[in-house]
Amino acid sequence: MNWTTICQYHRTPPIQPLSRTDEIQSAYDLAMAKFAKDGVAISDHIVQTVFPEGKLWTLVPNKYPYNCAKGIRHCILWFRGEICPDSVLSDLGHSTYIYFENTPGNRSVKDLRHMHVFIKDNDQ
Repeated sequence: MNWTTICQYHRTPPIQPLSRTDEIQSAYDLAMAKFAKDGVAISDHIVQTVFPEGKLWTLVPNKYPYNCAKGIRHCILWFRGEICPDSVLSDLGHSTYIYFENTPGNRSVKDLRHMHVFIKDNDQ
């Protein structure tokens, strides 16, 4: 997925789920199956592993990114309550980014709010 394609989703999520490479999708499917088998809620795992104590938000690289062209980073902005993604991203020094929150039907993590954030690598 190139930058032009990603731009069409800024603040407007795709209706259909975006794709991952076959390798990444297989790893994602295995992880989701393991969570289900072990009876672990995905949101609990995320809170325990990537959410800093007491923080209202965290921006992390997506462990299972969509299939983006070289030079585009796919991150996840996890948050509690209401935030302004533009403020968060500009405060971190990013000026060239796209973000969206998936529609309810496309959310694999339904009970912890998050946005998909795409950052051009030349925007460091």
